Parts: sequence; C-alpha cells; structure tokens
Amino acid sequence: MPSSQARADRAPDPDTGPLSTDGKTAYSTVRFSVQPSTLDPSYLDGVDQAVRPLSRP
Repeated sequence: MPSSQARADRAPDPDTGPLSTDGKTAYSTVRFSVQPSTLDPSYLDGVDQAVRPLSRP
C-alpha cells in the first residue's frame, strides 16, 4: 500500500471533488495493480490506512 499512501498524501483538498449534497460523503476511484480478489482480505487494512488522512473528524 505504500504507493496508495503516497497518492493519498497528494490528494486534493477534501472540500473539492465529488461530494454528496450534505458534504459528508466523498466518492473516489481505487485502482489496483493486481486483481483485488487475488489478495488476502487483510489488504483492506492497508486501504483503510491509506485513506485515513482524507477523513475528517
């Protein structure tokens, strides 16, 4: 997930982009270099960690 984290660090301001009308939900596209179905389910922990900086308290 290091490449995902690097991209999350460069993510645009969370106030921009595809947001729900109430501003509480953002939409994003995630791409993998391999088929996610071939990964151990624990890969989701890495995804969660990579996008954590994008969440608001």
